[in-house]
Amino acid sequence: QQQQQQQQQQQQSAPYMDGADEGGFKFAALPLKGRLGIVNAVMRSKSHFTAVCFAPLLLPPADLERGSRAAADDYIGDLGCLTARMCPTLLVHGTHCVITTEL
Repeated sequence: QQQQQQQQQQQQSAPYMDGADEGGFKFAALPLKGRLGIVNAVMRSKSHFTAVCFAPLLLPPADLERGSRAAADDYIGDLGCLTARMCPTLLVHGTHCVITTEL
């Protein structure tokens, strides 16, 4: 029964993977807020006993540099979607992408 539940969970999450499923759906095709919501849900599901979560800082939009108030509000809203209901989260921007599960 536990195996069946795991298989059902994998089947339900399959459309959100980078590769297309049989219907041609891709994670990258979702709107940004949808992708951020999924990433947030995954981070929350894996951080029940986490004291602090490190996550990549989203790149700010180009409009932000030109002083666009709407772009700034959207950017802060996106960061809010990414970190909603999370444990303390440190958003980090580096010179290149690094993904690790160990320190």
